Amino acid sequence: MHQPDLSKETSVIAYLDLTNMFHWQRTLKWNFGVHAVIQQLFQNKTVREIRVYYGINERDKEKSENFH
Repeated sequence: MHQPDLSKETSVIAYLDLTNMFHWQRTLKWNFGVHAVIQQLFQNKTVREIRVYYGINERDKEKSENFH
């Protein structure tokens, strides 16, 4: 897998879509903690900010709200 050269970047903002992360964790039977992922991202010196998205699915609002 090719790793991009981030040394020339001034900063990186990482966006985590927790809804998708949790879905694939269940589907693929992976086990990870969100805090561990965030810690690993911050180990990269170019990561300046991490934003987390955990939204409502407008197509199935009741199920989505129950999930939250």
